[in-house]
Amino acid sequence: MASQQIPTVSQEPVESLGRWYDSSMKDTKRGLETVELATEGLLAIHRCGLQGKLKVWCLQFMLIPKLLWLLLVYEICSTTIETMEAKINKFTRR
Repeated sequence: MASQQIPTVSQEPVESLGRWYDSSMKDTKRGLETVELATEGLLAIHRCGLQGKLKVWCLQFMLIPKLLWLLLVYEICSTTIETMEAKINKFTRR
């Protein structure tokens, strides 16, 4: 134990209570990751063999709560959120 070195935040990101801290200490990168997560989730829901109503159920009760948690934890700018909202609206209209 005495010979182990504890890495700093600049060397390795640290997760605490669902929030990641890295050397930049900014949430802009996390905003882009949230948009990526939303896009990947929408594609996964689209590719599954479910009917339209069930796809909307998956969106409402599985993907959106996950995205809402990230929006609560990180400070993400409104334009990024509007981009995600537009993608979700486009998905639900299909």
